Parts: sequence; C-alpha cells; structure tokens
Amino acid sequence: VDAASGDVAVTAGIDIVDGDLTEDANADITANRLRLTAAQSDAAGGIGFGSVLNALETQVATLTASAGTRGLFLAERDAVAIDSVTVNVRLVLADGTAAGSTTSTAQEDLTATGSGALVLRAGGDITVGGTAATNGVTSAGGNVLLESTGGALVLNTAVSAAGGHVSVRAATRIDAVAGIATSGSGTLEVVAANGALTQSATSAFTSGSGDIRLQATGNVTLARVSTTGNLSVDANAGSILDADTAANERVLNLSANGLRLMAAGSVGTAANALEIDATTLAAYAGTTGVFLLESNGLTVGTVANAIRQVGADGSVGAALATGGSRVDVAGNLSDIVTGASAHVVLQSTTGDLVLNDGGNADGVAIRAGNVDGTSGNVLVEALAGAVTGNADIRSAGTSGANDGGWVTVKGSTGVRFTGAAGITTGILGAVNVESAAGSIVQASGNAITAGGSVRLVAAQDVSVGVITVTSSGGSVSITASAGSILDADGTAGESALNITTGTASGSLRLKAGAAIGAAGNLLETRTVNLSALAGNGGLFLAERDGVNVTTVSVAVQAVTATGALAAASLSTDAGQSDLRTAGGDGSIVLTNAAGTLTLTDGASGATDGVAVSANGRGNVLLQSAGAIALADNADVLSGSGNISILATGALSLAAGADVR
Repeated sequence: VDAASGDVAVTAGIDIVDGDLTEDANADITANRLRLTAAQSDAAGGIGFGSVLNALETQVATLTASAGTRGLFLAERDAVAIDSVTVNVRLVLADGTAAGSTTSTAQEDLTATGSGALVLRAGGDITVGGTAATNGVTSAGGNVLLESTGGALVLNTAVSAAGGHVSVRAATRIDAVAGIATSGSGTLEVVAANGALTQSATSAFTSGSGDIRLQATGNVTLARVSTTGNLSVDANAGSILDADTAANERVLNLSANGLRLMAAGSVGTAANALEIDATTLAAYAGTTGVFLLESNGLTVGTVANAIRQVGADGSVGAALATGGSRVDVAGNLSDIVTGASAHVVLQSTTGDLVLNDGGNADGVAIRAGNVDGTSGNVLVEALAGAVTGNADIRSAGTSGANDGGWVTVKGSTGVRFTGAAGITTGILGAVNVESAAGSIVQASGNAITAGGSVRLVAAQDVSVGVITVTSSGGSVSITASAGSILDADGTAGESALNITTGTASGSLRLKAGAAIGAAGNLLETRTVNLSALAGNGGLFLAERDGVNVTTVSVAVQAVTATGALAAASLSTDAGQSDLRTAGGDGSIVLTNAAGTLTLTDGASGATDGVAVSANGRGNVLLQSAGAIALADNADVLSGSGNISILATGALSLAAGADVR
C-alpha cells in the first residue's frame, strides 16, 4: 500500500499480516500517517500485526496501532512518531464522483491487550508521543521491544508492560520525559548505545521484582528508578547524575535490593549526591568520585544483575548476566572504587552502614584513588546509625607509597572495625573517626594505618587495636568522653603494640571520662611526646622507646560532604599537659622499655608545676628500663597514695622537681 504523503487506515476483524513470506527491505505500507486496528483474539487464531517471523514493514512518519490480544510486530524503515492519527477518506461512487468525507475514529499510541509481544523497530528516531493522559506504548501482559537501530529514542509519554519484560534500545541517545514501567518479575533494559540516557525530573523507570539495567555511552541522568530486584547503571564514557537539580533536594533517585553503579566520570557530584535506598551497594567512578546519600542504611559488597533481553521476535532467552565497564567475569561488581584523586562520600540519613569485602576477596570495601597514583578522600557517615567496617577503607595504593587521601568515618551510635585492616592511607592522609553517641571499637589486631595524624573521638568507650602513623611527625589523639580507652586485646600480660606515632616528633594525646588502659592490660605505645588524662579511673601505659611527658595538641581535618577538606572542617584537640587522674582514686602506671622517660611541666603557657598527678588515694608507678629525668618544676604528686619511681639507668631530678 503506497499512499505517498497521504494517510492510511487499516482495520481488520482478526489480523493484519505481511503478504510476503519473509521480512524484507520493501515497505508494505508507505504513508504520512498510519492507523492500524486489529480486533483479533486468541480464539480467532490470529497472529496480530505481522508475526514473530515476519514483521509488517512500514515507511511512515506517524503511527498508531491497536493490536488486541495477539501482539504487534512492526519494522519501520526510517524515523517514526507514535501519536494520534485520524484518517479522512472520500468514497468513489459508481458514477465516478466522490462522496462526502468518511472519518476514522481518532486513535493514538501502540497497544496490545493480551499476552502477545509488542515490537517496534525503526531505522531512524522513535518518538513516543500522544497525550500525557495515556501511555504511549501499552502491553497488557506481553514483552515489549522498542529499538531504534539508527537514531534516538524519545519518550514523551509512558511505556507500560503488565508483567512482561521490556527492552528499550537506541543507536544514539534516549530522552525520557515520561517513564517506563513493568510489574511482577518483568525485567527492564534501557540502552543508549552511542549517546546519553536522560530522565526528566518527572520520569520514572519501575519494575516489581525484576532486575533493571540502564546503560549509556554518555551521561546517565536519573530521576526515579525503582525495583525490589537489582539495579545496574553503567555510564561507559560519562557520569551518573541526579536529574533533580534543586539545592539541598532530598528526593529519592534509586531504590533497589542490590545497586550497581559504574561510571567513567562521577557517580553523583559533590554538589548533588544521588539519593538511594539499597540493601547492597557496589560502585565505581573513574574521575571526580562517588557521592551517595542512602536513606535506610546499606551494606557495601557484591552486586550482580541479570535481565531478560527482548529479541526482535518478542521472545526472551535465559536470564542474561549483564556486563559493564568494571564487572568481573561472572558479571559481579564489588566494593566502592574510584580512580586517581577521586573521592568517595557515602552517607546514610538513617540506619547502619556495613562495609564488607566483595566477591573479589581483596580485603577492601572502599578504595579511593589509583593503586599506584594519587588518592581521593573518603567520608563514610551514618547520621543516625552505626558504621561497621568488616574490610579496609583505603585511600592509598597497594604499596601505600602515594600521597594518600584523608579518611573520615562517623557513626552516630557507634563505629566498629572488625577486619584485619580498618583504614589505610598513604604518606600524607589523615584519619578522623567519630561517634557522637556511641563507642569506637577496633577488634584485636585491627589496624588503622595513616601517613598523617589519627584522631578518634567517642561519646563512650574507645577500644584500640593497632594504630600506626607512618610519617615522622604524625600524631594520635583519642578521646572517650564518658567512657574508657582500652586495649582491644584483653589478654592479661600481652605486649602487642597498640599505638605508634611519628618517630621524630609524633605525639599522643589520650583523654577519657573513665580509665585509660587497665591494671592487668596496659595500653602499649610508642611515641615521642605524651599527655594523658583519665577522668574517673586509672591510667595504665607501657611505652616502648622513651617518651617526653609534655603538652600535646592534635589537629586533623575532617572530610566534608563534598569530599574536600575545608578550613571549617579542621578538628583540633586543644593542648593537654601531664599525666593525670582527675576523679576517684585513679592510679597512674607508666612503664618504659628503653630510652629515657622525661617528665616536664608542659609547654610555655600551659605550666602548673606538675608533670604527674594521681587523684585521691591513687598510686603512682613510673618505671624505666633506661633513665628517668624530671625537669624543672615537673612534680610527681598523689593525693594520699604511694609513689614509686624506678629506673634501671640514671634517675635525675632538676631543681624544683618535687615528689610528694
């Protein structure tokens, strides 16, 4: 049928089929606008429009088709718009004259009312139009394929499949002003092969429990995507961005059981994080970083994705494990990883954040930066929950021999590190760990290793595994505001080193509302400078290499929600002097395995004539395998307890240094 620039309407009580035996390049219908209606039913034995083996070939500008229950198979040669079509014709009478106009009823959209598939393939652009009040493409139960093999795909009105699988593919870009929806276990695939995939702020892609895969060569800009299955988003050469651009908006973008995000650029931005609700998360960003705001808490781990891809015949094969730019051979993505200098920001407004090692079994949950290049910063923050690190947070290469980014971990109700490694940075990166209402717990042997200084602040207890500063001047500050600072290895008499500061000028500042160390389990340290204050308990320390008791302050910059460091984010634990117990009858024990134990009155401006002071009936033991030197005015005091000062080497008291 060739109407050139005219319109065509074809109506059949059962089917509309291609008279050719096989699909070919010749158009069966050529027109400006085409209206197809087939009222076929399963009982009638029809095959709908075209067939699974022989689609109806068209060359039209505008199309609408209503396929009843058996399905729809159309192959358009060029570009096509799905929209409203009304066809006007004039009947030719027996005398050769034309009667008045006969008008077909207006029809819009593509619809299939049964379980038959709905397939439209086009060599050019596909534009799904019609009125906003109706779906542009609707299948009552079959699969849906919309595929532009040579152009773009624009969804101005929605695509809907009630339980069927949906594939929407374009050779170039996909613009979704409206949404795509399926239900039940129907999967959803949306692929822009050589362009961007863009949702408007009002668009939504949804499935009931089926997996969803979104992929584009350019940017993937998302407004709403949801399923109780798994969701994979891959921007091969671009970024994954939030379509909601209003300042400080908190509208949920992505909701899924498992969420897999991969981008050559960024995942979210520093100015506009992606809002997510996931059970398990894995993400990769090549540049700039990963910026995510979780609503209910999640676990970092391994995420797979499998969709049922709709073919040209409307059928689907076995579940296809979808690939991507960073997945392993099994189609899994593990951990949160970024490229050089790219940051990681993961925050949760409620719920806990759990950091697991993924299926790659590399011992790492978060890696910011290249393995051998520069590193990004990391912020992990549970605003109303806890953070549990079961694998390493790393802002350094595998050798640790790069500049290293800064790492901040905040858990409102607690922070716990259970694995062999907790946090690792390079030669500059500092670490800040905070719990506003709970405790910070390192498991025995768990290691925090940093090039810069390390700061731990908890409302309750701090349990120390291994903290090591690798730079010569890096310091450590630990505060347990209402609790104790304890050795995580609870074995009595064990001697594993807990805290190591910079070997040239590193300092250690300890402050606890209760005790520091315990009588049967001293906190083992190696530091140059030391100050410790226990509020209502004892103070028990074992130093390895000689130490100066003096004034210590430690400053660490926290990582902000943009991934950057800012002057306002500088956290300073102010100057603190001496060894003191401030309440109860807290005793003080400081042993020194080598070198000189030096007591001073503190730095200028912080002097009070005291170096060591035990409250009440607390006793004092200062014992060194080397020398002990009390500087001028460096008194050693106890309210009414006993004092022992024992040195294997020389013992010297400067003028004005009293023991009483």
